[in-house]
Amino acid sequence: MGAQNWFGRHRRGLVRKASAAVLLAMLFFGACVFLSMRAEALFARAMEERDLFPGRVTAEAIRADFLGDVEADGIRWTMDDGTVLADIPSVRFHVKPWDVVTGHIGTMSVTDVDMEKAYVHLFFDERMRPLYVKPGRKERQEAGLGPIRLTGAAGNRLFDCRVTFRDGTIEAESPDRHFRLEHVDLRLDADTKRRMEIDLLTGPFEGTVAAERLALHGVVDFTERRPSCDMALSISGCRPSSLGAGLDIDDPVSLSARVEGPVARPVIEGQLSIPVLSVPALRFTKLTGDFHYEDGGLSVSDVKGEVYGGTVEGRGEFDLDRRTWTAEIRGHQLRGGLAARDLRLRCEVELDMHLAGDGSGPPEAWGTFVSGEGKYHLLPFEKITGAFDREGDRITIRDVVISLAMGDVTTNAFTIEDGHVHLGPIYLMDALSGSTSRVY
Repeated sequence: MGAQNWFGRHRRGLVRKASAAVLLAMLFFGACVFLSMRAEALFARAMEERDLFPGRVTAEAIRADFLGDVEADGIRWTMDDGTVLADIPSVRFHVKPWDVVTGHIGTMSVTDVDMEKAYVHLFFDERMRPLYVKPGRKERQEAGLGPIRLTGAAGNRLFDCRVTFRDGTIEAESPDRHFRLEHVDLRLDADTKRRMEIDLLTGPFEGTVAAERLALHGVVDFTERRPSCDMALSISGCRPSSLGAGLDIDDPVSLSARVEGPVARPVIEGQLSIPVLSVPALRFTKLTGDFHYEDGGLSVSDVKGEVYGGTVEGRGEFDLDRRTWTAEIRGHQLRGGLAARDLRLRCEVELDMHLAGDGSGPPEAWGTFVSGEGKYHLLPFEKITGAFDREGDRITIRDVVISLAMGDVTTNAFTIEDGHVHLGPIYLMDALSGSTSRVY
C-alpha cells in the first residue's frame, strides 16, 4: 500500500521525467542524424566546389555526432588523369560543431585528424611548393578568385590542426626527387600562422635515397615569408647506390644530422657511420665521418677508418645532380702483404690515393705509396716507393723503386689482377758502380 501511495503521489513527476528523458534521447539521436547528414552534405559540397582539392574526392560513408567528431570510410582522392593522391580506408577527425551547424566550413574548422594504413601521394614543384592541392593561378584568376597561399606569414589559407598518421604509406615526388616511405608513423601539430611540430618514424623506404629506417623530429617556422625548419634526422641502412652519384655501393650507411634553413633548400649537417665499405680491390671497415649537404652537393670530411690492417683518413665531394664524385684518402701503416695479396711481402705502407666516379663504370683510382723496412720471402729491403692506378679489378703499379743493401731494384710497371701478380722488366742499379742491369 505504501508503494502504491508513493507512486500515485509521484506519478505525474515520473511521467514528466520519463518523457523528458525520451525527448532528450530523441533530440540527441536526431542531432546525430542531422549532423551526420549535415557533415556528409558539407563534405559533398566542399568536394564539388573543388576549391582546395582539385580532382575528385569520394567517401563511402560519413558519420558524425553533436560534439563534432566525424568518421569517414573509403576516402579516395584522384586527379582527372587517374593519379591517386590519397586512399584512406578510415579516418576520424574533429570539426568545430558550430561550423557544422552554420555550414561555414574552412581550413580552420578541422582541428584533429587520425588515420591508419592510409596511402598519400604528394607532388611538389622545383621550389618544393605543393602541387595538386589547389587550382593553378590562371584558373583562379579566370574565376575571379585571389591566389591561395598554404603557408607563410602572408598566407590566406591557414591550418591549425593535429594529424596522426599510423602505419601508412607516403609517396612524394618533385622534378628531381622521388621517395616512397612504408610503415609511416607521423604526428603533426600544424599551425601555419606560427609553426608546425613534426615527429616522423618510417620503416623501409626507397627512391632517390633508399634506407631501412628514418626518424625526423623538429619544427617548421611559418612566421617568415619563406618557411624554415630546424629538425633532427636519423637514417639507418642507407644504400649509397640510391643517391644517384655514380656510387655502385650497397653497403649500409647510418647517419644522424641536423636539418636547418629554408624548407625548399635545407642545409643538412651531421655524422655518418659505415661498418663495411667495399669498392673494387678495396675493403674499408669502421668508417666514420662528418658530412654537409646543401643544394644538391654533399661534402664528407674528417673520415676515419681501417683498410689492409692499417688506418685511413680522407674526404670526398659528391654532386647528386651531376652524379659525379671524388675522394682523397690517406693510408697509414697498411700491411703490404694484404694490399698486394701476397703474404710473403711483409712491410708497412703509407698510401696517398684518389678516387673518382661518374656512374659510367667502376671508379677510377690512382696515387702513390711508400713503405718502411721489410722483407719479401727472405730478402730484406729498406723501402719500396711507387705509383699506382686502378681500372676495374686491375691494379697497375708504376715507377717502383725497391731499395736494397746491394742497390735499387726498379721496374716501370707490373700488375695485380684476380689475385695474381704479373711482373714487367726488372732492373738492378749497383750501389757501388752505379751501373744498371736487367735481372728479370
